[in-house]
Amino acid sequence: MYQPVLLFGADNELRNTLIAYVEAWGQLYHAFSVNEPIMRQIRGAGTSYAARALLLLDILYIKTPTEWKAILLPLHPIYLWRYFEVFKALPKSKQKMNDEDKAALKEVLIKLPQVLSFAIANSVITGTMDDKVLPCSGSIEMFPTFENKTNRYLGDNGIESFEEVLNRWIGFAPYTQNEIRICFVASNA
Repeated sequence: MYQPVLLFGADNELRNTLIAYVEAWGQLYHAFSVNEPIMRQIRGAGTSYAARALLLLDILYIKTPTEWKAILLPLHPIYLWRYFEVFKALPKSKQKMNDEDKAALKEVLIKLPQVLSFAIANSVITGTMDDKVLPCSGSIEMFPTFENKTNRYLGDNGIESFEEVLNRWIGFAPYTQNEIRICFVASNA
């Protein structure tokens, strides 16, 4: 399995590059959110278009005859952000990681949950007035994939998976065992 993102954890210079890159995107998102009300007063439609276009960057969309698919590209800031938080916490020593540390880091990174639960293929992509909601359907080599037709997670209503998800969460964050709050919503669909 080819996982280039693991290099960010093994090399200080690459880690610093990743941190600077994600922080730059954070500054761009922050600048947009701070200035959005003023931009909307000047030109509302242009502001909406710019916001949508900004969110479409670094996502590859594929239209098949019956469905839409998407995959986050390696430089997508939200894809990198989940690694950014881990790499930011790593020691900043000049030493290279030993093989045991690299193997442990690889295991942790592979198990990180996806941050995005869906992607939107909006009118800029679809060429129609319809937005397509693409739920997360898995991953290819650690890159999240999304699709609106044959989503691997469609099917059961989650009840069958609830015990496993809860056990995995407690394993991930045991300190929350006595603090978990659960809300169930019954849809009419």
